[in-house]
Amino acid sequence: MQVTSRLSIRTFAILALASGLLWSSQVQAAECNGDEVLAKLDARLNTARDLDLRIEILNKVPGKQDRTMRMNVRTRGHKRFTEFEAPGDVKGTKVLSLSRSKMYVYLPAYQKVRRITSHTTDQGFMGTTLSQDDMATTHYGQVYQASACKQEGSNYVVKATPRADSKVAYGSATFKLSADKTLPQEILYYSPSGKHVKTEKRTQYECRGEYCNPNQITMTDHTRAGAVTTLQVSTWKKDTGFPESVFSKRSLQRAR
Repeated sequence: MQVTSRLSIRTFAILALASGLLWSSQVQAAECNGDEVLAKLDARLNTARDLDLRIEILNKVPGKQDRTMRMNVRTRGHKRFTEFEAPGDVKGTKVLSLSRSKMYVYLPAYQKVRRITSHTTDQGFMGTTLSQDDMATTHYGQVYQASACKQEGSNYVVKATPRADSKVAYGSATFKLSADKTLPQEILYYSPSGKHVKTEKRTQYECRGEYCNPNQITMTDHTRAGAVTTLQVSTWKKDTGFPESVFSKRSLQRAR
């Protein structure tokens, strides 16, 4: 009788463990609504009314000397104003992005404001692995629609393709997001033919109120022998209330 009882207890424990493992695997691979996750991502990325950042850039291209730059960036919604402070050959260069399709650049050597044509927005921004499109995309759910979504442990994994009315160089993208705060950890970009072309990683998050800023972003371009650009945020402020006139063509020719 004791032997039977012990066997029953052991059998029950094994079944309970197996059931727990099965439940755990189901939780780790649970289905989710990808478009809802992307909408939450957009909301999280845009909780700050505005941002004022100072960023150090390290650009590494195989076969070339490493290059460092420094820039100030002001953002509000879809708008972005960028001014380069160093090194000397790019100092004073300014870029104004009013949307993903409307961008202007001021080159101090020519002292003129020029429109950035749409067919060049997928090219490297100032020689980095990030394109103008990469820099200007602030609402991913408006650009991409989810094709698959699952929760793996503490992360969401969302596969997405461009919306019909969005002009983007990538054929698809896979987003790896933290499930607790819906913040991007890694984004894989693919060409229209399905080739993995870029990997973006966001780390060193710092939260102030509801907004969390990634203090380090790295973009690896797999089509350029693994060239990588690292954006390191040295300081940042949110909700500063700077004037809307910052986002004007006139501000490109004006000293900050």
